[in-house]
Amino acid sequence: MADHVRQVRGNGAAVACAILEMNAELKEDSWTDPYAMAKRELARHRILPQVVLVEAEQAADKYRMAVRDCVRMLGVVPTNDETLDYAPAAITVIQLNKEIVGGGTRASHAFPLAARVRQGALECAVPTENGEPEWIPYAEAGLRILSGNYGKFGRSRDDETEQKYGAFFANVLEQIDSHGACAVIAEAETIAHKWPGLQNGKLIFDHLPVTNQTFTPSKLPNTRIIRVSPDPKKQPTHYHEGENKDVSGFFAWEGAERTFYALKVAPRSAKTVKGNSVISRHLPEDSNMRRDDAVRQLMQLDEICVVFCQPDDDFQSLALLTHRLRQVHAQFSDDTRKPFPLHELRLLGRSATL
Repeated sequence: MADHVRQVRGNGAAVACAILEMNAELKEDSWTDPYAMAKRELARHRILPQVVLVEAEQAADKYRMAVRDCVRMLGVVPTNDETLDYAPAAITVIQLNKEIVGGGTRASHAFPLAARVRQGALECAVPTENGEPEWIPYAEAGLRILSGNYGKFGRSRDDETEQKYGAFFANVLEQIDSHGACAVIAEAETIAHKWPGLQNGKLIFDHLPVTNQTFTPSKLPNTRIIRVSPDPKKQPTHYHEGENKDVSGFFAWEGAERTFYALKVAPRSAKTVKGNSVISRHLPEDSNMRRDDAVRQLMQLDEICVVFCQPDDDFQSLALLTHRLRQVHAQFSDDTRKPFPLHELRLLGRSATL
C-alpha cells in the first residue's frame, strides 16, 4: 500500500483523503485487523483514511456517507460565521486504555484536545509533551493523532500531571478568547476530574480556578463556557406524553436559571431507547404492569449548564445555541450526540492507534 501511495502522490505535501474497502469480518481480531495498520500508514503519507466495512447487507448510501466523512475530516465548518453570535469552541480529555490495536499494543494514556472556529476554518489544539497547546488545522491534527505524533499525558493524579492539564486548559482559554466572542463547550464526564472547578461540588459561577490562577469575566471578556452532561444521574425523570417517540426540544426545570435540558433527535437505530421515552415510571392505579422505579436513561436527553458568561448575557440563549449546534455537522443530517465542535474532538480522539 505504501508503494502504491508513493506512486500516486509522489512527494505531494497536501493533505489527501482515501476510502478503503475492508471485509467487516477482519475487524473482529485485533491482532490481524488491517484497519488500524492501514490508518497509520496512510497518515504517515499525509492521507486521511476512511474505511468502509463491506458487509452482506449494507446501507445503499454507505459510500456517500464515507465521502461526507472525508469532508468532515478535512475540517470543513458546516455553518456560516455570520449566522452565529459566538464562534463555537470546545475542550475535552481523551482517555485510552491499554489495548491491542492493529497487531501492536497501545499503551494506556490520556491527552487533552481543544477546537475553535477561526476565519471559517476548524482548528485544533494538540498538546505537546510539556502540556503547551499547538494550534493546527483540524486535518493536520487528525494526521498527528493517527500517526501517534502528539503529547501523551499520564492518567495519574500526581502534581506534575495535574499541572500539565491545567497549563493546557488555561492557555487554550486565553488563546480562544483573544480572537473574539466565543462559546466554549466542555463535557463534564471527561474533563471535570481534570478541571475540578467545573464539578458541581466546586463550581462557583463565573469564577473558574485553573491550577494557580482564577478566571473571571473581566479576564476572559469574550468567553462563555457551557458544560454539557449526558449523565442520567444529573437529569430529571422524563417521558413524552402521547405516542410520538421523536420529540425534540429544550426546557428548564423548576425555575433553574443556568441549567437546562435538551432533547435531541434520536438516531433511527435507537429503537429500544426511543420506545422507553413514552413510558412513565408512574403507572395508573389499575395497571397490572410491574412498577419501574429505576431511572430510565434517555440517550436524547442532556444537561446543559452555563457555568461562565459575561454580565449581560442571556443564559437561555447560550444554552439554546449549544443545543442547536448538534445540528451542525458535515456528515450527518440527524442530530449528533455532542454539539459541534465537541463532537469532532471526540471522533478525533477515537482515531488514536499508538
